[in-house]
Amino acid sequence: MLGLIGLLFQLFILIVPFLIFIIFKKINRTERRINQINDRLSSLESRAPSTRQETVETEKATIKSPVEAPLTRAKVTAARADTAVVAKPEGSRVTEQARPVPSAKTAATTPSEPVAKRQLKTGKATASFSELDKKIKDWLFGGNTVARVGVVILFFGVAFFLKYAVDRGWLPVEIRIMAAAVGGMILIALGWRLRLKRQNYALILQGGGIGIVYLSVFAAVSLYELLPPLPGLALMVVLVGLSSMLAVQQNARSLAVLACIGGFLAPVLISRDGNHITLFSYYAVLNVGILMTAWFKAWRELNLIGFIFTFVIASLWGYQYYQPAYFSSVQPFLVLFFVFYVAIPILFSQRQPPRLKGYVDGSLIFGVPLVGFGLQSTLVRDFEYGLALSAVIIGLFYAVLATVLWQRKLENTRMLTEVFFALAVAFGTVAIPLAVDGRWTGAAWALEGAALVWVGIRQQRWLAQMFGLLVQVCAGAALLTEFTSPHAGTPILNGAYLSALMISGAGFLSAYLLCDAHRQRRSVSEISRGMLIWSLLWWFGAGVQEISIHAEDSYIKAAILVFATLSLAAIAYLRRRLAWSDLAYAMPLLLPVMIVITLLSYIDPAIWHPFASGGLIAWLLTFSFQYWILRTYESEWKTEMNSYWHLGTFWLLIFIVTWETAWLVEQLLPETDTWSHATWALVPAMVTAALPRSRQLLVWPVQHYEANYLGAGLLPLVGLSGLWALNASFQPGDPSPLVYIPVINPHELTQLFILAVSFFWLRHAYIELDNKLSRYSWFTLAFFVMNGMIARSVHFYTDIPFTFDALWDSPRYQTSVSIVWTLAALLIMVIATRTKQRLSWLIGSVLLGAVVVKLFLVDLADIGTIARIISFIVVGLLILVIGYLSPMPPKAKEE
Repeated sequence: MLGLIGLLFQLFILIVPFLIFIIFKKINRTERRINQINDRLSSLESRAPSTRQETVETEKATIKSPVEAPLTRAKVTAARADTAVVAKPEGSRVTEQARPVPSAKTAATTPSEPVAKRQLKTGKATASFSELDKKIKDWLFGGNTVARVGVVILFFGVAFFLKYAVDRGWLPVEIRIMAAAVGGMILIALGWRLRLKRQNYALILQGGGIGIVYLSVFAAVSLYELLPPLPGLALMVVLVGLSSMLAVQQNARSLAVLACIGGFLAPVLISRDGNHITLFSYYAVLNVGILMTAWFKAWRELNLIGFIFTFVIASLWGYQYYQPAYFSSVQPFLVLFFVFYVAIPILFSQRQPPRLKGYVDGSLIFGVPLVGFGLQSTLVRDFEYGLALSAVIIGLFYAVLATVLWQRKLENTRMLTEVFFALAVAFGTVAIPLAVDGRWTGAAWALEGAALVWVGIRQQRWLAQMFGLLVQVCAGAALLTEFTSPHAGTPILNGAYLSALMISGAGFLSAYLLCDAHRQRRSVSEISRGMLIWSLLWWFGAGVQEISIHAEDSYIKAAILVFATLSLAAIAYLRRRLAWSDLAYAMPLLLPVMIVITLLSYIDPAIWHPFASGGLIAWLLTFSFQYWILRTYESEWKTEMNSYWHLGTFWLLIFIVTWETAWLVEQLLPETDTWSHATWALVPAMVTAALPRSRQLLVWPVQHYEANYLGAGLLPLVGLSGLWALNASFQPGDPSPLVYIPVINPHELTQLFILAVSFFWLRHAYIELDNKLSRYSWFTLAFFVMNGMIARSVHFYTDIPFTFDALWDSPRYQTSVSIVWTLAALLIMVIATRTKQRLSWLIGSVLLGAVVVKLFLVDLADIGTIARIISFIVVGLLILVIGYLSPMPPKAKEE
């Protein structure tokens, strides 16, 4: 009982896929017929615009008479058609009459779409589903269903009978095999006799008979060894030829499919061992038959069935039985099958163009190399460079095939030729990483990608262009695995750097080709700009990496500056030579590079000044080229960009010169850092003083960008110099090796120079500032500078430490502060009175008030010292002078 259930289950598993395949085949054919009918109806509708009025009248009639509506609609449709249309079955007409029709009120509320148009759409949908349903029912329950099922059951019955007979030891083997073969031949002959009377039934009989004969011959050769392999193979060839001839003669696609499936299933059902030579020889014969059929008929299903059975069964056998010792006997069969199913699409293309996006053609054209290469990888996995060599051979095979097809210019093979060429390129691409490391893989892929882009542009193939760009991106990824680690070798002439240059060059060439192609169409290519960025990143990244590895540490910064400058100079030349405007976008890159190099150099303890280790030449070259860029591209850049880049370059130049000058001063006067510290403020202050007076000499860029250079450009110089002067007020400022003299020393002379320069710069108002805020800031800075001078004089001449507590407790310091503050107030108030500056006079009065408060809160606390007495007397006399010489200026109204 269990054996019977297992047998039924096996029959179910084997029959159901076959039935599903046939059903889907019929469904596809039915859908194609329905689509043809719909297209024909649409064309008839478009050619009969004069019947619209009749359609409107028909709609009115439909609303008035629901019962007569279908008949009227049928008459109008018949009147509109130019050719005879097949009438609907009566049953469908009755069903259509029974369907309720909307009332006039309902019709009035429906959307504005014409009624005739909606009826046509509804009719098409109903016809489509009813016709499809009818086709399926006719096939399942028609007269041939029993025959189809019967031949399938008979085929499997014979197979299981042979197996059962072997197990029970019934009739001699020769008789059993001969009886089965004779039965199959009888079915073939009977089907041939009935081919004109009952074609479908005859084809089923022939297909089943061929399958039985296949099975019998295979059993005689493989299971019982009744026939030697060579005669058995000859019989197989005869059977294949016979079945192919019958299918072609009768134009019987189903016969070919049945014969093909039966032939491929025969060894699966009967074979008990893994004799691969017999199995693959048998399959080779079957594939010869498929190839012969493809020479005459364009039967896609047959090609797909052969491909699936051949490679799936071969893969299953390889998974279970393959050993490296079988290589010499398996490799020829894999090559043979590969050639078979590459040749079939070529033969098919002679009948009609291949639909590469179709299921069958896609499976053959692209599936064969993928599946075949996968199986090949298993065969050669124990051989060094075996897979790489296999990829090269497959690529050459496709390249030769594409070349032959291209030269012969066969009909309907252009698309197939392009696909073979793409497969040749793909396998050549795959072969490279299988044979070499990531560096040369990236280089080869990059060049290959650029070639694909060129070919795609020449042939106007968007897919080829995108694939070429993708290959270049993959090339970069492959190289990064090797490029990130330090590498030895000759500078520049080493694999990693040369590979990076190839990737950069390929990207640059691709960007130019894409840009040129779009320029001819007067459009902009964002992909071209993206590839240009890709190219420049690899160029500069590889250059910096190479310099960092091979140059000495102290020369790296200068070398990078020179490299960047020369690179951009070359880009500027190519921009003019190629008339490629996108290259101008690279020119602004030099200033950010200069800023980064400056910051890295300043924080590097090994670099003491910017002109060290070749820095002088590097900076002279870089600043010269930077100002050339600003002059050359100022008309192409926006106004804001010009302003920002001029200001950035100017500030960077001042910083470099100040840094180098401070270092030189430090080398000349190493006794103290006062001189070098003063240089950091003196150089910007000197530039602030000299630049406004050099406008006539520097027409460009100072006079041309006067607001930028004299306004926003000098503002940070004035501000930073002022901050230095403020900080210097709290420093002792040792003038060694000179002797300290009040005012006449580098520290205080620099402070006074900064005050003078900032005063005149604010007075000329090169930039809009808050007048009161700037004036208060200047007076505050002058106040701190003055107090610093007092403290410094007391420190050097009385040997009082330069600390807050020591100076605060010194009567001499307090007296000096009171007298100097009063003199300062006198000077400010007298000048304010002469110039009628009421605000300045008030500032002087505030300072004078501070002196009075200080006298009573600080100086009065120690009245016993001579210094404090002098403080009171002198301050009192000076206040009297102020009162006489400097009365308060009147307000504007009083004046």
